[in-house]
Amino acid sequence: MISGSHFDSIIFWLILTSLSGFIRFGLRDLLLKLAIISNDKQKKIVIYGIGPESVQLYASLRLSNDYNVAYFVTDNPIFYERYLYNIKIISISKLGKVSSKIDQVFLASPFKTNEKRKPTRIIR
Repeated sequence: MISGSHFDSIIFWLILTSLSGFIRFGLRDLLLKLAIISNDKQKKIVIYGIGPESVQLYASLRLSNDYNVAYFVTDNPIFYERYLYNIKIISISKLGKVSSKIDQVFLASPFKTNEKRKPTRIIR
């Protein structure tokens, strides 16, 4: 049987551990937001693809303060005008309209057929 003081110390430890975790995650998110807001030299990029590779690339770029992901691009019309991590998913044709605001396009989509692997001009 657990004594009252031992039980209290376990509860105190659980509360202290939880509280420190919440503070750490909150501070990390706050610092990331401040770093993104204060950094005007970020390159505005587009990630082509919305699969797991694109998500992994986005997560890596989010921790880096060098890039700001403006859009995700896909050729699947089901996903047009939707959002992934609060970033708009657009079509390739719409990419041409916003190209003046974009510095780079990152390809993060595996091409399953040889025809799709052929180099194409994305921005006209």
